[in-house]
Amino acid sequence: MTQLVIAEKSKMAKKIATALGVPPVPSERGLYANETYRIVSCEGHILEDFMPDDYSDDFKKWSLETLPINPEQWKLKISESKKRYVIRIQKELAKANEIIHLGDPDDEGQAIVDDVLKFLGWNGPT
Repeated sequence: MTQLVIAEKSKMAKKIATALGVPPVPSERGLYANETYRIVSCEGHILEDFMPDDYSDDFKKWSLETLPINPEQWKLKISESKKRYVIRIQKELAKANEIIHLGDPDDEGQAIVDDVLKFLGWNGPT
């Protein structure tokens, strides 16, 4: 069984790997792995909210007629500067049987990892 540990930040992923005795993967900066665990991080906010014009061209120019902007479903997109972290997590999810959620112990930390799992379609045990 492979457990994917997802930390919120790389510093935490490294500390977890050290505590569990999981070595870094030389060819994959920021990935730690052994036969039981694979450890990665989100690097904070790797997803961001859609901007108004991502929902509709009607919102490209601000107008009182189009306010308030209240979409039926709020959406997230990949932060361009952190795309590689999403790709890594997606790749590792395909190998995992279970997720160990280690976002920071606050609402924001919980949401960061939860949002990534939902965005990438994870339905397995967490």
